[in-house]
Amino acid sequence: MRTRHIAALAALLMGPASAHAQPVMVDYTVSGSAGNWLFHFTLVNNMVGESADMGVYLFGAKLNGTAIVATPAGWSPGSTWGYTASGLVYDNVWSKNNGVGVMPGQSLGGFTAASYSLAAPTTIDWFAYAYSNSGQQYNGTGSFLAATSNPGFESQSSYPLVLITSVEGPNEPGDNGRPPVTTTPEPSTYALMATGLAALGYASRRRARSRVAR
Repeated sequence: MRTRHIAALAALLMGPASAHAQPVMVDYTVSGSAGNWLFHFTLVNNMVGESADMGVYLFGAKLNGTAIVATPAGWSPGSTWGYTASGLVYDNVWSKNNGVGVMPGQSLGGFTAASYSLAAPTTIDWFAYAYSNSGQQYNGTGSFLAATSNPGFESQSSYPLVLITSVEGPNEPGDNGRPPVTTTPEPSTYALMATGLAALGYASRRRARSRVAR
């Protein structure tokens, strides 16, 4: 029996890790298969109490290749962006067309990008910028542009990868969805086995007669 490992992506939206959530968070789920993954992002603004109108208007994720598939209404797919604390260049970027973006206490999904890698990444870098139409200053934590009306945020989001180990039985599919290799001997194999057994029996009888003759 063989042991096989299956990478199973759990369809789970990650919630805040603690009561002190990050000012801006990005959750995502994954669909598709090897070589054609789709990443569905949800942008979350947790700046409740820190600003009444600090809306997130710019957001991007790094997937090693620009492949934006879907964009929420009122937003536009944009070019790469590299003005962040880490110096990373983000290749999938969305921006709000006019007015405010995702307001404090709100979340917005519909940001979808593709990745053509064989294995789906389980950690994705992202950035976001916010802006206050009333000119309020952001004085909270987590911004790489502290105390400004245009704070920038940068972090990573992780998606759980569950590694399942199972023992393959006779009725289970083989690795990569292929049926298991048959272990039933062919008729020609049976004939060869019978010939070999007959030869062994003949040799055994000759040795027995030889011992009796002596």
